Amino acid sequence: MFLLETVRVSSFMKLMALICTSLVLSCSLLSGDKDSEKNKSLALALSFSTPGEIVGSAKIGSSGGEIASTDGKIKVLVPDGAVLNETEFKITRYSLNTSALPGKYLPVSDAYKFEPDFRFEKNVLVRIQTDSALANSLNLNLNKSQGFISSKTRESESSARLSKGWTPVKSSIQNGIIEITSRTFSVFAAGSPPPGNLAPILTGLSYNFKPGLSYIPYQARVEVTDPDLDSIEVRLIVGKPAGSLNSYLMTKEGATDFYSTEIPIEAYTPTGLRLQVLATDSFGNVSIIPNTNTYSFPADTGDSTIISGYTLDQDADGYNDLWEQANSYDPSDNLSPGIGLLADADGDLIPDGSDTTPNPGDLPSIDTFAIYPKEVLTSIGDPVSFSISGENSGLPVFIETATYSQTGVGINGLNVGTMTGSTFNPTYPGIANVYSFFPGFSDYANIQIADTLVPNNISTLAATAVGHTKILLNWTSPGNNGNVGAAAVYEIRTSASNISSNALCDSAAAVSPGITPKLAGLQEYYYVSGLSPNTLYYFCVRAFDSAGNRNSWTGSNISARTYPSPDVTPPANISGVSTTIISASQIRLNWTAVGNDGNTGSSAAYEIRYSGNPITDDISCSNAFEVQNSIGATPNGTALNFTVPGLGSNSQYYFCIRAYDPSGNRSQWASIVSATTFRANLAPIVAINGSSVATVGNSSSLSAATSSDPDSAVCSANTGNYQYTWTLVSKPSNSSLLQSGITGASTLNMSFTADVSGNYAFRFDFKDDAGTCFEGSKTSSGSFFIQAL
Repeated sequence: MFLLETVRVSSFMKLMALICTSLVLSCSLLSGDKDSEKNKSLALALSFSTPGEIVGSAKIGSSGGEIASTDGKIKVLVPDGAVLNETEFKITRYSLNTSALPGKYLPVSDAYKFEPDFRFEKNVLVRIQTDSALANSLNLNLNKSQGFISSKTRESESSARLSKGWTPVKSSIQNGIIEITSRTFSVFAAGSPPPGNLAPILTGLSYNFKPGLSYIPYQARVEVTDPDLDSIEVRLIVGKPAGSLNSYLMTKEGATDFYSTEIPIEAYTPTGLRLQVLATDSFGNVSIIPNTNTYSFPADTGDSTIISGYTLDQDADGYNDLWEQANSYDPSDNLSPGIGLLADADGDLIPDGSDTTPNPGDLPSIDTFAIYPKEVLTSIGDPVSFSISGENSGLPVFIETATYSQTGVGINGLNVGTMTGSTFNPTYPGIANVYSFFPGFSDYANIQIADTLVPNNISTLAATAVGHTKILLNWTSPGNNGNVGAAAVYEIRTSASNISSNALCDSAAAVSPGITPKLAGLQEYYYVSGLSPNTLYYFCVRAFDSAGNRNSWTGSNISARTYPSPDVTPPANISGVSTTIISASQIRLNWTAVGNDGNTGSSAAYEIRYSGNPITDDISCSNAFEVQNSIGATPNGTALNFTVPGLGSNSQYYFCIRAYDPSGNRSQWASIVSATTFRANLAPIVAINGSSVATVGNSSSLSAATSSDPDSAVCSANTGNYQYTWTLVSKPSNSSLLQSGITGASTLNMSFTADVSGNYAFRFDFKDDAGTCFEGSKTSSGSFFIQAL
């Protein structure tokens, strides 16, 4: 049990202020308009800061292919067999507000919406190129970037997503490119966090429908990883549409990252139930999905089939279908066990003999009681739903009748908030306690209601030249909220003209600060280097808090002029750069050496930079990623080349090269040079389907038929060269099952017969064919655990 849980809830009030100023969002969403927008996520719509712009389309048939945006920032690889009938897809691009994504993540890409709504037969691979220059300028941790998705389309008929608005999705990052695996077309984006310990990441969050019943979700399942490899605890929050929310510990599935638990039968009503998942790491960081309120099933699915199809008692015999199935009755036959045959005094569809509270007004017997979460940091207008956990002799007990109250005083003595059932509604900054009561038991949670203020504006910025290529900036650090705490990241910008407004700060060139903000009131220092001698530079500095709020720039004439250089003549500008594509991750640049003073003598060193965005001038060159090289003094006119490593495959990159002399004078950049890497063969995507429970002595099967090779079409892969392998990884100590006991061990579908009870683990390996793509064949693996009874 973790003793500290801290919930960070993004500010809904802040988003509300953007409603009518955001050009993409119609205010009819707030006035109850029930036309085509009625199922749109309000949180998602509010995250867009610009109207949508169509940036690509493609027709995809049964042989698969690639869908790419015209800006080259997002590509979707569709494998063979993922689409049954030819379909034309459209991509729309939106800019994101800085506070759009949950948690501490700031957007490092635009949002890309794919239409029509679509579910593929196999997984597709989505590749998003992050804005690494933006991440670098904000001192974000690009290596811990995360993909995000917003979708209500189900990935299968037997399950659905538990999400509203943006949620993390299983992803990886390499060379600045986020890769996401998905079965549905959705809205995609990428985000990067500031330095520091991060909360767990909840992906693959879904609930499974009980086979044979009518859209009844019986099991919640979530994949949870921690970016810092901290230990974690995962809980399902569940309750009836009205009444107490209960907290249930979710169990880790073997050595996987998946956690699951069955939904307690007492939580169901004929109109649905409420769900939420909470993960806590050992440092008290918490992630909640959905992160603003509970998920109301079936209404929040937005799926008319589920909404109309959900039936708790399909044969109308007065018994919960889950209870009937668990007790070997037929839920489709009202004679099994028979109408009125078993008493149900409180009419909750659970017979008295199986009901912990059989009579109206009964209270369940418990011996432990706790409230969740324990520690909460929230903002005005962001409600927080609390849940309780009751147990009897170590077994969880569902409680419907817990009561709540709150105490606390806000700043200036005003009321911090109110309780509505188990939900706390913060109304003013301050500190509060929420108490939960059950006869004979009580527990409490601590709440901090953060001010809606952004970090204080930075009004003490000063600039001082300390060399012919360096200027020292110093200022007093603001807080996270106003002048309290510490900001998350700084944004430093520079210009050749006065920056006298917030808008001019927006358009100035970004500088990479590489500095973690201090607590409010302390002095910050940052050296801006690589500047030109005897040049006047103007600056502005702004701060982001951990929720993505940014203060404003109100200063003017904050400037300094670098010292004149003893040698004021820079090397000549480099032109005529050519490129040679070496591989899927390397591009060679070829150019002619320039001199020390213009084209006379030998320059001392070369600066090489690249970006996924066009580098058209000297300022955009300074904002690009620098590649370390060892090219030294070389006489003017010498042919030079350098191979840039570590690039993403099939991606367009822009380059710039500048020369330095021994005095620090630098040439300027005024060209456009770009090249696209070769396409690398990507690893296949493994998907294993089957039952996690087997019967000793009976044949059980697993299928990897929905596994896919995402670039099979674009690489012209020979599917006849694919290799499939099932391997018995572990078995009970007294089992005699051998590898040879697997039928179909080299095919997509296998079967085996468990000879003793216990846990069996199997691994599936899928080796693809590289086809016309580079880097050879790739192999992916997946594991599946089966319990034999």
